[in-house]
Amino acid sequence: MSILTKYDNYSNVCFDLALMLTANGPSMDGGRQARCGPYSSILDSFMKTFLFELCVESLDAALAAERGGADRIELCAGSISADHAGRTVDSGTLQALSIPVHVLIRPRGGNFVYSAEEFDQMRQQLQWVKEAGAAAVALGVLMPDGRIDVARSRELVEQARPMTVTFHRAFDETPDMGVALEAIIKIGADCF
Repeated sequence: MSILTKYDNYSNVCFDLALMLTANGPSMDGGRQARCGPYSSILDSFMKTFLFELCVESLDAALAAERGGADRIELCAGSISADHAGRTVDSGTLQALSIPVHVLIRPRGGNFVYSAEEFDQMRQQLQWVKEAGAAAVALGVLMPDGRIDVARSRELVEQARPMTVTFHRAFDETPDMGVALEAIIKIGADCF
């Protein structure tokens, strides 16, 4: 499994505790037997606390995630790599899934400072994603100095409603996370 680290790269993560606790078989909901001895309740509690969300970039990967038990997916196009290349995908992929889909609204890889043309593209992407029935979107715009562009991010958040809005990892690029958190509250994003 991979996660994005605060150092802008994806790293493989081994859930040693989960592997240790499930060495004799899983102990989760769905009629499976508890075989983890005294650790069963700890693992069950831990696993029920989290949603299983996968970030995917193609219809095949999205369908595999759905078949594999993902609770939801974040859908983006392009390479999922350290260069931030994730960006919005086509509507056919969105409509082919039955689990909740969170769509990344992003016109290009690279930084999170967007030109007027790129911002217009984000508004267009947001409109078709909304019309296609996405459950949520992940978005965010920064100013050249790294602070959150409150005005343009708020505009996107307002356009996105009634979908849930996550202010994405642009947050990690801000120079002052306390100030950034206040800005995210101001723009009305549901989470970050």
